[in-house]
Amino acid sequence: MISPYLKNFTVTQPFGYQGHRGIDLSASFGVGDTTIICVAGGQCVYTGWENPRNQYQGYGLCVVIKDNQNRYWIYAHLSKFTIGTGDIVQQGQAIAIEGTTGSSTGLHLHLECRQGGWAQGNVSLNVADILGIPNRTGLVNNTQNAVVNQSQVSANNAPTAAQTNTYNFKYIYSDKIKELQQILNSKGFTLVEDGLFGINTLNALRKYTIEINDSGTLTRWTQEILAQKGYNVGVIDGLAGAQTMFGIEQFQRAKNLGTAKRNNYTYLGGDDWYYLIEG
Repeated sequence: MISPYLKNFTVTQPFGYQGHRGIDLSASFGVGDTTIICVAGGQCVYTGWENPRNQYQGYGLCVVIKDNQNRYWIYAHLSKFTIGTGDIVQQGQAIAIEGTTGSSTGLHLHLECRQGGWAQGNVSLNVADILGIPNRTGLVNNTQNAVVNQSQVSANNAPTAAQTNTYNFKYIYSDKIKELQQILNSKGFTLVEDGLFGINTLNALRKYTIEINDSGTLTRWTQEILAQKGYNVGVIDGLAGAQTMFGIEQFQRAKNLGTAKRNNYTYLGGDDWYYLIEG
């Protein structure tokens, strides 16, 4: 079996079920590591929103890699990605973090393989057969390459829905959240500065990442939150140096969020923000 995950994962919707053109997988909710790895090496031909004009539509943030058999591998609904268009990618290389962007019912990866191009009109191949992934719902033991739990499979073998991340916001007033909203509004947003963390603040926040050598008020705010939660970010100075990035990586490991790296360092972004504030 060739897997897009390093550890165990769950098949939440098989290929072909009710016309499903790919296979839906998830390592979230403590199942495994949510880092996505490349299943077939080649050249990355696209990274970004499937529909930049409507980020809630379709595959959301996605990565498309063309292999040497003229197959186009689509990794969809990502939280963030670590490669760029034009990059040569090796099989087994970390490329992204699982997410729930676009038209998505919960944290998962939609993995699809199309022949000859990645336009809607191109034929979708049976990705489960190509990779040897069991084409039925259930937990897959990635070490033994076998389904070890099929409790999600109904009597007629129809899949259950993917686990849904409904973002369990606490809506408790916080001066730090009000400060965050003020920082985001200074960047052009029009959030209500009520000190309550909800979906509007999260959606604005998810447009930003904290990466090595980033600086500014949002970086300093992030350092302060991480330090409050017990992670060692070094000097709180608004500069994301090596120690700050180490603190971010420790937070991601503690929350089992995946630690894909860019420029030799992990980075904070996507759904990491939700778990940093509400976790």
